[in-house]
Amino acid sequence: TFKRYSRKIPPTFTKKPSEHIEDAEGKLGTATFIAKVGGDPIPNVKWMKGKWRQMTHGGRVNIQQKGQEAKLEIKEVTKSDSGQYRCVASNKHGEIECSTDLNVDEKKKSGPEQKSPKEDKDIDIVELLRNVDPKEYEKYARMYGITDFRGLLQAIEFLKKEKGEESGRPESEHGREYDEDLAKLVSDLQRRMEHSEVCSFFGKLMNHCFNFQTYWHIVAYAYQVHVDDLNPVTLLKDITDQKTQVNKEAVFECEIKINYPEITLSWYKDTQKLETSDKYDIKLVGDRQILKIKNCQTSDQGNYRVVCGPHISSARLTVLEGKSTGKKYKHLILNVYIFFSTFMEPKIIMPELVTAKAGAKLRVEALVSGKPAPACQWKRGENNVVPSSRLAVHKSLNMCVLIIKDVSRQDSGEYSLVAENSTGKVDQTLKIIIRGQNF
Repeated sequence: TFKRYSRKIPPTFTKKPSEHIEDAEGKLGTATFIAKVGGDPIPNVKWMKGKWRQMTHGGRVNIQQKGQEAKLEIKEVTKSDSGQYRCVASNKHGEIECSTDLNVDEKKKSGPEQKSPKEDKDIDIVELLRNVDPKEYEKYARMYGITDFRGLLQAIEFLKKEKGEESGRPESEHGREYDEDLAKLVSDLQRRMEHSEVCSFFGKLMNHCFNFQTYWHIVAYAYQVHVDDLNPVTLLKDITDQKTQVNKEAVFECEIKINYPEITLSWYKDTQKLETSDKYDIKLVGDRQILKIKNCQTSDQGNYRVVCGPHISSARLTVLEGKSTGKKYKHLILNVYIFFSTFMEPKIIMPELVTAKAGAKLRVEALVSGKPAPACQWKRGENNVVPSSRLAVHKSLNMCVLIIKDVSRQDSGEYSLVAENSTGKVDQTLKIIIRGQNF
């Protein structure tokens, strides 16, 4: 006997991004890094600048991953883009990273030029704010001319985690007050960041308008100045606080109608932008935006935000430790009993092969059970069987029948019956063979 083993291949780099030197020479150049990864499953790749700042797609930054190839592209580079960039690849079997440098050499133009001391080097926001009271963060950001709200948010989140790792003490009243002040500041910065991105969009829109009147007409509509029904987005249902238990799933859901194709919706945990992965499942069903957090642990607790154009809202996830008592256990047994006595997955019993002579009437009967009573659908290949003068479908309480009159060899093939109710969905196939009249 042979045992089957699933492949467990941790991430590897088959091609590492190389050092990149960009000579701006007064022009706005583009820096591109390309990495190739291997592993099973194919690893997810993220790009970091320095120790803590995660690069995100948008504006001058273009991030793509197609299969095993990942690309980071920075347009219109300036000297402030110089520094170390890290490529981090991870799958469920491990995580690896490699680093490379970007050096942007801006050659001086002829003639005298004044330079601010702040332009001498890229400001390390983490080091700048490390020993500063959170209430002073905004003051220091203004003092040093920091307008990169996304970078500021990531720096604050990095410092918050660093402080938690260093203290290792139970939460105190002062600690809760600190977290509340920090959460308020983060929410305010998040709103400013999204507002600046929306303003950037309208700035680009200006270039495509024929005159100021057209531009302001569009902006007025988008910001609900004159009409209520032409908002950038229409909120139908907002996210709410969620509670779950360890190792269970949690689902945040909102319903937002997006009225402009340029506007996208993003999910965040604190300041970290979330993408579909082994941990998170993000999907769109009509206007319903759904974030599913799998296998929840206490570390998944926190504030989750949905950001869509000018709309920002947040809700909290609480993950409870499972503490079962005898009384709760009895209730669980009772609930399971009630569930299985009230609900039952669909089951299908029918033949796997049916034969008939050409010209005859073919009748296929299938026994179908389940609670509640399943809905049934006959299919031929991938297509639904559509009733006609030759084809008929009948459904009774526990029987589903397919009838084909005056059959011919064209009716031969693979058919299937799909049964579905609120507890699940099953399908079963059968093969129909039509023989000539002489057989």
